[in-house]
Amino acid sequence: CDLVGIEVLGTCYGTSTKFYPLIEPQADSYRWDFGDGFQSNLISPVHEYQQAGQYTVTLNVNLNGRDTTITNQVLILESDTLVL
Repeated sequence: CDLVGIEVLGTCYGTSTKFYPLIEPQADSYRWDFGDGFQSNLISPVHEYQQAGQYTVTLNVNLNGRDTTITNQVLILESDTLVL
């Protein structure tokens, strides 16, 4: 299993955050833990965080009978406006 990482799109609380596994070939099963008590078994789930903060997202995959785990820190912001 060539697990490269996790791609995360949309990082503001109260909006949809999309998760994509960067894995080749496609795994037999996926289990996401979003770090806030919620989980999903979808390949590319959408999750909505209720608070800003840093979360540890864990993805467990099974490919050809082998389990692999990858974790990624996700920073959920209060706003998508960048102040310079």
